[in-house]
Amino acid sequence: MRNAALAAQELQQHLQNATNTNTGKLDLSRFQQSLKASNTSLEQYANTLSAIGPAGQEAFTAVASAIAKAEMPIARANGLLSELWTTMKNTMRWQLTSSALHGFMGAVSTAYGYTKDLNESLNRI
Repeated sequence: MRNAALAAQELQQHLQNATNTNTGKLDLSRFQQSLKASNTSLEQYANTLSAIGPAGQEAFTAVASAIAKAEMPIARANGLLSELWTTMKNTMRWQLTSSALHGFMGAVSTAYGYTKDLNESLNRI
């Protein structure tokens, strides 16, 4: 029981250290660094808390759920940034293709106008 209580306190300390005081949100990279600095893992805390029975398992499940909820906005933001990058790449491709096509059409139009003017000049002579 003491080990489980100590593990719960340590886990709480790691979570507090990883929480951004300005936003109140959990910074998962800081949480991972805190765990790594103490040479522990989330799995070790899960095993220790599970040893006291259903209450320990329930407590760890609640912590894991909170961590998973913290990851969801990060995953959504990452998806949005990925979509934005894809859209920007497609826009750049379209713009380059459009510019090349307009340049080609302008060159063809200029060549056609030149040949038409040349034909008229030759017919006058």
